[in-house]
Amino acid sequence: MPDVSQLIQEQRHGRRGRASASSASHPRPKIREKTQTSSSPGPQTTATPSLGSSFAGATTSSATASRTTKRSRASLATFWHLDRSLVVQVQNSLFRLHPSRLSQHSQFFAALFRNSPGRCLIVVDIDDDPESASSGRPPDRDSPTLVDAYAINPPSFNVLASLVRAAHALSFKSILTFAMHLLHQMWPNDLAKLPTPKERDAAAATQTILLAQECDTTRSSAPQTSDKTSASTCTPRQMLAHTQQPDPVTTCNAMRLCQRARLAEETQWHAWLVPSGLFELGMVDVFEGMRSLIDIDWKEKGFCIGCVSERRDVWSAKRQRLWDQLDVLLGLKDADAL
Repeated sequence: MPDVSQLIQEQRHGRRGRASASSASHPRPKIREKTQTSSSPGPQTTATPSLGSSFAGATTSSATASRTTKRSRASLATFWHLDRSLVVQVQNSLFRLHPSRLSQHSQFFAALFRNSPGRCLIVVDIDDDPESASSGRPPDRDSPTLVDAYAINPPSFNVLASLVRAAHALSFKSILTFAMHLLHQMWPNDLAKLPTPKERDAAAATQTILLAQECDTTRSSAPQTSDKTSASTCTPRQMLAHTQQPDPVTTCNAMRLCQRARLAEETQWHAWLVPSGLFELGMVDVFEGMRSLIDIDWKEKGFCIGCVSERRDVWSAKRQRLWDQLDVLLGLKDADAL
């Protein structure tokens, strides 16, 4: 009879043998040490891309991650998408966008990417001197407006000025064309379509003139005029004062009926116009003032139908001629450009 203790020892040795064999055939996996991966897209390389002569006011330089500014930067959640590979910082605003689509819409970014070797951090300084050849630096508040129009929806009237400045500064030609189309609808080239003072905002009118001076947004085709010298020799105030004077009417089918009215006009001209507020209106808005002058009921003041029609035609022609010369009077164009 075998010894029980010996059998127990043999069984124990057998289990150890099987366990050793099993461990030999299927080695126990080793736990590898986890390594922390960096979220950086790759090492920063040194590059000095060129934007070419089209962007003379912009200078580029290469920079490493250590040169990034320590100012507080805010990434806009609306334009911070994880599936986009380009991070653009405009002053304190961060955007993460598609470089290929930026190149399609912006000549500025197309030239920048064309001369940029691979992954790199590029610093672009845009000259904000209005006298320089550059279009200027887009204000920080304008950049989200530009990206919103570029990526999502067309702008409203309240953001149009911001859109024009930013699109002009960064050469988003298609968006600038779209913005200018809206701007031309608000301030049409046709004098007959000019909104009344109640329909337009005086602050918006001033801002539109400043936009034209800053971003060269003058009307593409101004009506032709034969008088090119008067606009260059007269100041806007002189032109306004000259325009408000009554024009003599050379012909009249009922001269006798109008003679008394003409004499009354010479002595009561100011009495007719001052109480109506026409002078004050003309100093604020010359075109609306002239329209009010044209719309006066001159027949009630004793003029015949022929005289009323003729003087209205004369003043309407003066109003149109002043409108045609407006770009020159505001300093947006030279007199030779008309």
